[in-house]
Amino acid sequence: MAKHALVHTDGASKGNPGRAGIGVAVYIDNELVPAVKFAERLPDCTNNVAEYTALLRGLDIAAGLGVETVEVRTDSELMAKQIAGSYSVKAPDLIPLYNAARQKLRGFRSGKVTHVRRGFNAVADELANVGVSLGPGQSKRIDADGPNTEPPAHPVHITTTEPAPAATPPAVTEPSPVVATAKPAPIAPATVNSETTFTWLGHGTLHITTPGGVNILFDAFTESNPACPQTWHTPPIDYLCITHGHNDHMQDTKMLQEHSSCTIIAIAEITDYYGNLGVSWDKLEAMNRGGTIKIAGGALSVTMVTAVHSSTFETPAGTLPMGEAAGFILRGADIPTIYFAGDTNVFGDMKIINDLYEPEIAFLPIGDRFTMGPREAAYALGFLPSVTTVIPMHYATFSALTGTPGAFRQECTDQERDVRIIVPSAGEPFTV
Repeated sequence: MAKHALVHTDGASKGNPGRAGIGVAVYIDNELVPAVKFAERLPDCTNNVAEYTALLRGLDIAAGLGVETVEVRTDSELMAKQIAGSYSVKAPDLIPLYNAARQKLRGFRSGKVTHVRRGFNAVADELANVGVSLGPGQSKRIDADGPNTEPPAHPVHITTTEPAPAATPPAVTEPSPVVATAKPAPIAPATVNSETTFTWLGHGTLHITTPGGVNILFDAFTESNPACPQTWHTPPIDYLCITHGHNDHMQDTKMLQEHSSCTIIAIAEITDYYGNLGVSWDKLEAMNRGGTIKIAGGALSVTMVTAVHSSTFETPAGTLPMGEAAGFILRGADIPTIYFAGDTNVFGDMKIINDLYEPEIAFLPIGDRFTMGPREAAYALGFLPSVTTVIPMHYATFSALTGTPGAFRQECTDQERDVRIIVPSAGEPFTV
């Protein structure tokens, strides 16, 4: 019998008041995959009303699962503090919702509401947006053991509307978007080909297929990733390289490992975490920054390099430290040398990475706020003179990520960075 529920909730209102929706993700007894995902369209209302309605729905779902204790996590600091008694409730439309929430919380042996940053509430946030997109009065519930009726993810496609710069810009390739269908066809295992194939899956997640047919995924954020097309939620994976512990980079690790039986490559604290969760130790390759391992029968080498970023993982047991953030260098006789920077700021020792490994292709974050923005990413290329092709990463997924490929391209022009910039659409394979 389930004992504890961790409930993530979010409400959204387009107009405040305006068209509104809610999202709820319920995790049971320390599981990393939601037992229930729920989205609902509300009548037009304010954001605060939507937040409270999401809380009430989440508590109802948790009660229906028969749990004894519940913790609700929300990015509404106002609501969390009102429930805790730190703030008073004065708005007439919130008072009955507040009273109902307090009553439902008393129905559990223990219950509390905790405020978290929006980045740690990504699944509920996306579900709230799904709720907004539904028809009036409609709702959608997805249970872990039931049929997956979740609507397809929205592909990310960058449309460049900025005027062309006066100077000749670096070349840009922008493929057309691939729209996920409601009944996606499975992705077939890769076959041997003459080129390395790359597929950006939105946010900071990248899939690579080598000419020898080896499938490598950088960072496990697919099913939980609002920018990842549904067809790529469970791609073929031989090796999963994790850069750091934030939920938007390793949220789907256990699900993907169980689905593909892939080997997880990460800093030792992360591999230890998954080993203790039951992943077979022979499927875990622990590393640390500066180290190199051989994979794919010795055909490829993976080197872990420095990244300047934090690394913690939000779990039902609380926020856990996950070692240090890292990037990766991927090398092989039949592939270009690849620098996957992960989440990072620009730092001078990128020059050491260039001197030692001479990467030809770089995947750099440009979203700003939590990583480098366009200016810093263009500046980083000054430390990476061997790089001829750049693919921007970690942008557009959430509203807080304001950096754009257009701004990055302009910064490269202004800083005289002579590189080719490829801006792919999420889920569309490309070669370099």
